[in-house]
Amino acid sequence: SAALAGATGGGGVGAHGFGISGSCRQAARSEPASTGAPRQGVTPLQVVFAAAVDGTNLTGLGYAWDYTTDGLDDVSGPACQTVTNIYPALGAYTVTLTVTNGGGETASFSRVGYVRAGPLTTYVATDGGHSFPYTNWTAAATNIQAAVDVATDGTLVRVSNGTYSVTSQVMVANGVRVRSENGAGLTTVRRSGGTARVFYIGHSNAVVDGFTITNGYETTGGGGVYMTGGRLLNCVVASNAVSSSHGGGVYCERGGMVSNCVIRGNRAPGANGGGVYAFNGGEVWWSQLTGNSADNGGALFLQAGGAAHFCKMKGNTVTASGGGVYASYGGQLRNCLIYQNSAAAQGGGVYGGNCGPPVNCTIVTNSAGGGVGGLLFSWSTVTNNIVYDNTPSNWWIYAANFVSSCTTPDPGGTSNITSQPSLKNPAQERFQLETGSPCIDKGLIMPWMATATDLREKARIFQGAVDIGAYEWVREGGTIFVVH
Repeated sequence: SAALAGATGGGGVGAHGFGISGSCRQAARSEPASTGAPRQGVTPLQVVFAAAVDGTNLTGLGYAWDYTTDGLDDVSGPACQTVTNIYPALGAYTVTLTVTNGGGETASFSRVGYVRAGPLTTYVATDGGHSFPYTNWTAAATNIQAAVDVATDGTLVRVSNGTYSVTSQVMVANGVRVRSENGAGLTTVRRSGGTARVFYIGHSNAVVDGFTITNGYETTGGGGVYMTGGRLLNCVVASNAVSSSHGGGVYCERGGMVSNCVIRGNRAPGANGGGVYAFNGGEVWWSQLTGNSADNGGALFLQAGGAAHFCKMKGNTVTASGGGVYASYGGQLRNCLIYQNSAAAQGGGVYGGNCGPPVNCTIVTNSAGGGVGGLLFSWSTVTNNIVYDNTPSNWWIYAANFVSSCTTPDPGGTSNITSQPSLKNPAQERFQLETGSPCIDKGLIMPWMATATDLREKARIFQGAVDIGAYEWVREGGTIFVVH
């Protein structure tokens, strides 16, 4: 059930005030209670309402509720301070509460469109009948926004194969899941005109799942997608751009999460985060970022709590610093492979400082025109990383140190290795540890590793030890001969 409390609970439907003088003042709060209970959802939707009153004469109170404002009281009486109604049909409903005291004084309040009841599922197809409320394939909407607009928290929007063109962003502002039927390879959403990103995700429970998102162009953040919460899953975000802002592919903040996506060929000229700009709690997980470009942070720009885990970054470029990643002021980088990226200035692989340093990353074969092709970092401890074969040099640090890492020249610090890491076959993009690698079992065990995996989803701690780099060494399978 959804509890909508009155003013004493911080929001909801309420009527206040009964004066001894007989002049009745009224007021009410109109936002959901701080309990987090929604006032929208799928049918049949059960909603609990609680009245709150104040004044100088609170004796003999009676309550009357009109759940749909049809002019008739649906329930009334002195025991009706808290009531429950079930909305069986779709729609937006106005709710009216009237409170009367023993002296005959009355206060009432109406909240227009306070409750929204939506369908469990809506449908979208290029050849749909576009018949409201789009609750089957025959009546499917022909554009995604129409099906999202009728949806409420908890609705699934199912999208059939095809290409859907937009001239303004698809806004997913409720807790709705927008999901393609057969994945990004068969379902594309693209800008066909105007200046617009493709998706806006603006709710903590919103999900966009399984689309190719392309050709978006914005003058503000997020050429393909702008997220202030919610999740972007299993998508290909390709060939989007921003002008004079950040996040050529995705701008992700406030707990938004990008997961299991391919982010490629996006641009943020003169700005930051060609692939993804992750800010203020935005996170990227299990994604591949290739061929993106920006001023700083070709693949990723991580700032103020932005984070990346289990990602691969290849072939991204910048005109300044951080060809693969630029991290600052709280950004975090963990279990990532960063290779063949380039920067015109510094940090072809990673550039950063004043933030969570790279941990268990493999940073190899990157380049920079300014002198540090691999990692340039400050004010942090760089732990369990392989930083090798970058040109013209592997690293430069300021007020920072290396711990349990593999790089050259010797950075000082604690338990570092300067020998070649012995990767399987970098020329074939196989960056796992070879049998006999000096990086095996030489990493520093950290608390988060207890239940963690590496970039291949192998247990990060094996037989009480952890390896250096993004991958744990795994014994190759073979044949065992037993001779009697």
